[in-house]
Amino acid sequence: MVEVIIHINNRKVINMKEFREAFNQLKDGKHLVTVKDMRKRSIPQNAYYWGVVVPMVKKGLYDAGYDEVTTNEDAHEVMKHIHLRKRIVSKQTGDVIDISNSSAKLSIPEFNIYIEAICKWASEYLGIVIPSPNDQLIEFEQWQNSIVESCD
Repeated sequence: MVEVIIHINNRKVINMKEFREAFNQLKDGKHLVTVKDMRKRSIPQNAYYWGVVVPMVKKGLYDAGYDEVTTNEDAHEVMKHIHLRKRIVSKQTGDVIDISNSSAKLSIPEFNIYIEAICKWASEYLGIVIPSPNDQLIEFEQWQNSIVESCD
């Protein structure tokens, strides 16, 4: 398998040399070429995750009896273990080690999928509904309008 990260600016490949070298390594035959966005999660995604999702999951876990989950970092680690788990299997012994992948390495679409999985899990397992960013904006605007009306 050959992987190469290409940099595009104004619809042109900037590092064409590396791109060609990667293709020159391929043997004759059929190959699947996948293009994936390499941008990491966005600042608004990160703010929503740490400002809304993680605190609500922390409270939900605590209320469900997981009283050792006392910090946002604890809740984050639980979410990574549940939703970003990777199994490593020894080819010699068959022993399995579970590790948690990093959420910081997720692309924008991957981070959206991660958050959606957490929200679904939280609803089913913890019985909590985590508001979407759009729902939060609507609630904020309604609150803001009520303040303005009360000042009139």
